[in-house]
Amino acid sequence: MTSRLVGWEATAFGVAAFLGVALTPIGGASGQPAARKGEAPARPPAVMAERGMEGWAQVCHSVGRDGTVADIRVVDVSPRPEVAKAVRGALATWTYEPARIDGDTVDQHNVCELVVFELAEAERVTGKKADSQLDEAERLIESVDFAEPDADPDQAEKDLASARRILDQLVAEGPLDLSQGARLELLRYRLAVREKNEEEALLALQRATVGQGRFIDPKDRIPALGAQFTGLAQQGRYRDALGLFDLFEVLDGGALPMVVHGKAASSIRDLAASDSSFAVPAKLKPRADGEGAIWVYRPLRRELGVRGLQGSLKALVVECERRKIRLDYQEDVSWGIPASWGACTVYAEGDAGTTFELVEFAPTPEAGAKGEPAASGSEPAQPPAEGAAE
Repeated sequence: MTSRLVGWEATAFGVAAFLGVALTPIGGASGQPAARKGEAPARPPAVMAERGMEGWAQVCHSVGRDGTVADIRVVDVSPRPEVAKAVRGALATWTYEPARIDGDTVDQHNVCELVVFELAEAERVTGKKADSQLDEAERLIESVDFAEPDADPDQAEKDLASARRILDQLVAEGPLDLSQGARLELLRYRLAVREKNEEEALLALQRATVGQGRFIDPKDRIPALGAQFTGLAQQGRYRDALGLFDLFEVLDGGALPMVVHGKAASSIRDLAASDSSFAVPAKLKPRADGEGAIWVYRPLRRELGVRGLQGSLKALVVECERRKIRLDYQEDVSWGIPASWGACTVYAEGDAGTTFELVEFAPTPEAGAKGEPAASGSEPAQPPAEGAAE
């Protein structure tokens, strides 16, 4: 079938991760990041293997000087939550070559990777059942997408509800291999677009294209990555959008529609280099492993603040390659993260539904110049008006 990734229209600006991009070596040219030793096969949990189901998990963790793993965070899993427990068990048995700086071993934090759970060839079952169910779900969605203007709206709702039931049943019962799982997420994306749920649409696209789109049908990969780039930019996830744009350009072999996506990427880079601060909306969602709620964000800048908290924020953790720190939330305080700490990710933990804005301040010579985060009591700056980055 042809690719019909309707939804976000590519815009000039419109205001993941885990795309398998290699980590920047810590410590500059003299640094070497941690590396996993040998092959590390991971088997699906029994409840999935019995149903002929494969899956994956996105995890971030620390690697100690002795090469052991600690502080495992399960960021996302597919297709079932049982993968979260399985990936923790797998990581506990793996060892790494520790990171080094100038030849000395060091701790490395914020090591993020994709762990794939595959069945042995003899364990795989025929995918005809799953394919036929996915075909039926796609037929129902297309009957609504391409319906006549005078079509019955009640019938459209019934068709979309039937499509969702088919997809939910596949996740519950299987069988479902990795490529079928990617196709399933693309159909969930189209359902979310129909429901005007941009957050769920973006999540489905990120799951469908996990691992640089290695499981998705090749004909769908570039359109899906393009739609994901636009969704990331619209939701203010600028660093992830730029990383995806660079990857997209490589994968597409130069055929990327630069007039549209190139202008958006340039706008983001201009914003990052400007003296304007901006705010990114945050909303905590239930964690993949069922342990509380979390919001994960990779900032463009190193001076950050929080404002407009609604709900309960229990922890605000900044994990960088060299250091990690738990920050105490205060309404009118910003923190400067030292550049020597390396690339960073912000983890906000608390109650599901909690919202706030993360403010990224314009860089200053003093921000993060010392070895510890520098706190400032100044008022958070206002974000640029919509379209200011164009």
